[in-house]
Amino acid sequence: MLAQWNAEYERLSELACRQQITRRITANGVLEYTECLYCAGDVQKDCKKLRRKISALQVAIDRANLTSTLEI
Repeated sequence: MLAQWNAEYERLSELACRQQITRRITANGVLEYTECLYCAGDVQKDCKKLRRKISALQVAIDRANLTSTLEI
C-alpha cells in the first residue's frame, strides 16, 4: 500500500507542477497551445492529504517493526 500511495503521490505532484496553459512551437513552426482541464490547486490539496496518509502509514509500519517480535 505504501508503494502504491508513493507512486500516486509522484503522479499528483507532477500534475500540480504543470501550468494551466502551455505554448510550444512544433517542428514546422506552428504554435501549439495545451490547456490542463483540472484545477492545480485541487491537485495540491490532494497531494497534501495523500502525504499525510503516507506519513501516518509509515509511522504505523515503523511502530509495528519496533514493537512486534517474530519467531522463526
